[in-house]
Amino acid sequence: MRILLTGRRGFDYNRVRVLLAGLEAVAPDQYEVFEFGDRTAENGKQLHELAKACDVIYVPPFRRLDVAFVRKHSAGKPIVFDPLIGTYITRVVDDGYWWRGPYAKWRDRRDFRRADHLIWDTDAHRAWGVKTFNLDPSKSHTLYIGADTDLFKPKALSSPEGDGPLTFGFYGSLAPLQGVETIMRASELLRDRADIRFEIIGPIEKKKKTAALRKKLSSEHISYSPYLPYEELQARIQGFDVGLGVFGTSLKADIVIPNKIYHYAALGLPIITRKTVGMEEQFSAGNDYVGTGTSPEVLAEAIVRLRENYSLRQNLGQAAYAKTKKVLSHKHVAKDFLELMKKVLIASR
Repeated sequence: MRILLTGRRGFDYNRVRVLLAGLEAVAPDQYEVFEFGDRTAENGKQLHELAKACDVIYVPPFRRLDVAFVRKHSAGKPIVFDPLIGTYITRVVDDGYWWRGPYAKWRDRRDFRRADHLIWDTDAHRAWGVKTFNLDPSKSHTLYIGADTDLFKPKALSSPEGDGPLTFGFYGSLAPLQGVETIMRASELLRDRADIRFEIIGPIEKKKKTAALRKKLSSEHISYSPYLPYEELQARIQGFDVGLGVFGTSLKADIVIPNKIYHYAALGLPIITRKTVGMEEQFSAGNDYVGTGTSPEVLAEAIVRLRENYSLRQNLGQAAYAKTKKVLSHKHVAKDFLELMKKVLIASR
C-alpha cells in the first residue's frame, strides 16, 4: 500500500508533524508528500501522475478547498480528508456567530462530502460531526493526535516541597475552548502564594478582553510570553512543573483533546484540565490528570492541591507519560493511520 499525502500546504501543523514523524519511523517506503502550492493545471498534472502510483490519498487539516482540486486529479483513488476542525463548530457554535450558521454548516457539509472518507480526532467529535452534517458513519473514522515522543521527552519532576516555587504553565490561542481567562483569574485568587507561579504563552494582547483583564490583575506571580513556534515549544514547556489544559465552556472544549494535553503527557508533566467527554476517551481523571470544572475557584483549589502534594504530581505525570508511550506516541499514531488506510482501500474495492 502506498499513500500520497497532498495539499496546497498544511504539513507544518502539529497533527501532521506527528503523523509524518510516525510514518517515517514505521513505514518510510509507504508514503509520499506532495505540497503542490497553487492549484494550477500544471500542478494538477503532476498530482495526477503521483495519484496513479498510489493507493490512497490523504488531505491534511485546514485544506478543505484543496479537496475538490485533489478529487479532480485523483486518478480515481479514494480520498481521505482530515479536517480536524470545521468552520461551523468554530465560528458558529463556539464563537456565537449564529447568523453565519446556515452557510457555514452547508459549506462544511459540502467540503466534507467531497472526500470519500473523513478522519476525526476523537470519537465524540466524530459522533457530533456525523449527526450534525448527516454523514455516513462507516466513512468517518477516529485518529487521535498523539505526540512525537522523539521530540517531546520526559523531564525530571520538580523536587518535593521547600525547593522554590512551582510553575503552572499554559500555552495556546484565545479560542473559547481554552478558557485562558479562568487561568488568569485563578492566578489572582492565589496572588499571595509566592510558592505558586503562572506562565501563559499565547497572544494575550490580541484580544481586548484578555488584554484588559491582564491590566486589572494585581498578582506578581504570573508572566506572559508571545506564542512560540513549534520548534521552540518543547524546550519552553520543559520549564513547566504542571501543565494547564483548557477550561472553556464551549462544545469544542468538551469533545476534543487539545494538542497541549498530548505534549504535557509526553513530557511526563502532571496535568490539570477540564474533565470532558473527549479527555476521558484516552485519559482518566484522578488517574493521569486532575479533572476540574471551568471556574477560577475550582482551578485554584486544584492548583493548591497539586502544589502541596509531591506524590500526587509524580503519580499523575508518570501515568500520563505511560499512557502516551503505550498508545499515543507518533509511532502508534502512524500504525493506527496505516490500519485506517487499509480499511479505506478495502472499502473502495
